[in-house]
Amino acid sequence: MFFSVENPMTSPMDASFWRVADPQRFNGEATDLFQNTSMHLSFTNWERPLEGFRSGGNQDVEIALIESVLSIRERGRWIGDVDVLLALRSKIIYRLPSRPACSHARTELPRTHMNSIESWDELREWPAGNVVVRANGNWLARLATTAYLAQSAERGQDNIRRITVCPPSVCWKCMDDYIAEFPASIYIY
Repeated sequence: MFFSVENPMTSPMDASFWRVADPQRFNGEATDLFQNTSMHLSFTNWERPLEGFRSGGNQDVEIALIESVLSIRERGRWIGDVDVLLALRSKIIYRLPSRPACSHARTELPRTHMNSIESWDELREWPAGNVVVRANGNWLARLATTAYLAQSAERGQDNIRRITVCPPSVCWKCMDDYIAEFPASIYIY
């Protein structure tokens, strides 16, 4: 049986790496800009057998607890480790249900300004206000970004109030009231 390390680590920001913070306005398009994201399972050297009531005289271990690490990488660069199960139990994650078809054009945007998060560097230093993580159709990147953000919120590292996981298709114009009700939210789209 696997269990996660107690304190998953994240990579520190590299002060020698120059990047320009130029948040783009979200244009409403369903795009995957996190296609180079991967998750890797590895194990530490910590292991402990679980002994059952009938284990007397056995030489083999029937069940063992093994400490595991789930790492997020982008093109091989380590972003951080996450405890997915713990992160997904977070009370700040909300799954937006699919909504019925509407008459709005898909190019219509909500009245509220929303920034587009298009890379892990932008995600790690996300601007205040409503932001949209652009990982449409990429379940692995959606899981990785959601777990990473929820874990950051649990540690009190970011002022994250709500993480909304969106369905594959969203009418952003219909979302006006929802966005106004939950300001400073992160949308995984």
